[in-house]
Amino acid sequence: AGNCTAKVFSGGGATGLANTQVDRVSTAIGSGTTASSGITAATQAPRELLYGVIGVEGPGDDPPGTFLNSYTSYFDDHRGFGTTGQGASSNITLHVGVRTVNTTGEYFVTKTGLANRDWAALVATYRGLQQ
Repeated sequence: AGNCTAKVFSGGGATGLANTQVDRVSTAIGSGTTASSGITAATQAPRELLYGVIGVEGPGDDPPGTFLNSYTSYFDDHRGFGTTGQGASSNITLHVGVRTVNTTGEYFVTKTGLANRDWAALVATYRGLQQ
């Protein structure tokens, strides 16, 4: 969002995934203290993994915020992972949340209580979870 020059990438590992396929994706950009991905189309399978990523322009020591809707932070301290140095626009803090669901539906990721900065958010749903 805005004139952000910093960039970030998220990759992670998970167990219990067998022949998973991306089902639905939703993305959004904005600014403020709440970041949200927007809502996906209805998922195709009842049991899916939701993977939410929120990148916030600013250093890793900004307020950690709180995931809503039963997401669990991928990072133990809930702060996310970020860079520090120079001004806020040269840093990105990455917040990753995961959740499993057992019913089809439309899903999103939201985090509140962030620093008032530009952000980008994504949620991807993956079908093919082992029972």
